[in-house]
Amino acid sequence: MKKLISLLLVFVIALTTMGMVGCRDSGEKFDETKTQLFVGVMSAGMGTIWSDNVFKDFEELYKGVSFEPNKEGVQIIEDYRKDEFVPTALRSTMKGYRNAIYFVNQSDYDGYIADNLLVDITETIKEDVYDANGDLAAVTGLPATQSILDTMKDTYVGRHERGGKYYAIPWCEAVSGIIYDADLFDEEGYYFDEDGELGATWEDVEAGNCGPGPDGKLGTTDDGMPETYNDFIELCERMSGDGVVPFTWAGTEYQRRYAYESIWANYEGYDDYMLNYTFNGTDAQLGVITEQNYATVLAGQEGRLAGIQMFADIMKNKWYYSDAFKSSYTSAQTEYVYSKRTNNRIAFFMEGGYWEAEARSTFDEMGIVPGDGYGERNFKLFPIPNFVGVDGITDQTNTSEPEVLLAGGDNALVFLTKQNASSNPEVQQRLAKLLLQFANSREQVVHFTRDTGACFRPYNMEATPEEKAEFTKYAQSVYSYIEDGSKLFPKMNYSEIRKKNSDFGDKWSFTATVGNTTYYNVASVFKNNPNATVGGVFNALKSALANM
Repeated sequence: MKKLISLLLVFVIALTTMGMVGCRDSGEKFDETKTQLFVGVMSAGMGTIWSDNVFKDFEELYKGVSFEPNKEGVQIIEDYRKDEFVPTALRSTMKGYRNAIYFVNQSDYDGYIADNLLVDITETIKEDVYDANGDLAAVTGLPATQSILDTMKDTYVGRHERGGKYYAIPWCEAVSGIIYDADLFDEEGYYFDEDGELGATWEDVEAGNCGPGPDGKLGTTDDGMPETYNDFIELCERMSGDGVVPFTWAGTEYQRRYAYESIWANYEGYDDYMLNYTFNGTDAQLGVITEQNYATVLAGQEGRLAGIQMFADIMKNKWYYSDAFKSSYTSAQTEYVYSKRTNNRIAFFMEGGYWEAEARSTFDEMGIVPGDGYGERNFKLFPIPNFVGVDGITDQTNTSEPEVLLAGGDNALVFLTKQNASSNPEVQQRLAKLLLQFANSREQVVHFTRDTGACFRPYNMEATPEEKAEFTKYAQSVYSYIEDGSKLFPKMNYSEIRKKNSDFGDKWSFTATVGNTTYYNVASVFKNNPNATVGGVFNALKSALANM
């Protein structure tokens, strides 16, 4: 009997281990002539086309190299998971997986370090392996003069250093905000001409016969767009009169929060908006900000008021899709994309940076019609208009500055595991380090944007015109803002204040008690309180934030 129980126990443990090691399916086959490298990828948002391409290119580069006796080349075994790789799950199960390297959207970096799970990659990311352009010197034959750390954006350098060592590098930044259907703008003449009147087409914009847009300069990516908020109101009124629905969004709140924060950030400008993350510095209008006075002073930034104003106008004029508050994010994406084939064409969409990759199956379905497939439709990032001449709001002063692009991705990391269930951990780590450096070469960084929509690796790598032409039109739009001088604002926890609880950032973005209800999203305030005023909601927000 004891022997039977022991056998059953061994069987259960074996089954558990099989589940932990992460086989994608029962048909997984190893090429015994090659060395396998096990890689974990969080399959959320960006899809897996980008990783499939990176891994295929890596295998091709090393196809003639031997890493183990009697074997030649590398076979990457991808472990695609979502919920299993969230921080709370992965921290407790990482040792049980075979994966030697992970690419994840979310992480518990310090927790992983505390549990001694991660490999020290300091030497790997400081090793000169790239030429002056950022390409692998071993491939180009040019001198190796740069490392991963050299090419990393300044805002991230030192971000993941702990005790002089690095255990992870940043993975991606995803630009969020308001998207617009540029095909619709062209078809309906929704661009502004040189006299500030609606009616211009894309042909007019390309010829320079248009308004300069919010940055006040012709020849930049916001040409023909509403220069001021009053222009924006005129545009929405025109759309509504034409039977076009100005806006849609998902029932989940965070997409609307992205849009609200984009308005707020662009009114304030990069430096003043950054104070909401550092809580230390000087606001151009409000003066010195410290960790002692931030809750009362920064709550008064009028960029918040500008965001409240836009949502108040959208809600009170019913410039939004009837099911916007009910839809899941995937349903909202489908409704927006498919609106081209309905009598309710939708112009603007509030969404995050992953949206095109997430909606790829919808584009593929529509792609039966030429011009409607993935990357063929002309969607662009909407530039926030200047709040000048708006009743109740002080005129914006930074009207000539480039667009502030909000980019999430603070906890999106690439790291190597110190302990894993593979049979050859030393070989795994060697290959994982090579993959880390390969995936951060200029060509692979550029291909990442090509394969994910408007998602970027936070490294200083430039795309060639030919490479940019392979981006989706939406990604080209975002990239054009960067070429015009826009900086991606990394939404990171720079201050311990933002780390004190997990939802501080969302609540600091917007919290207001109106009636007997506390709201964390401005659109819902006006949906449930149609008689609420912009000033009243702003005062309620300031009152709520004063206690944070």
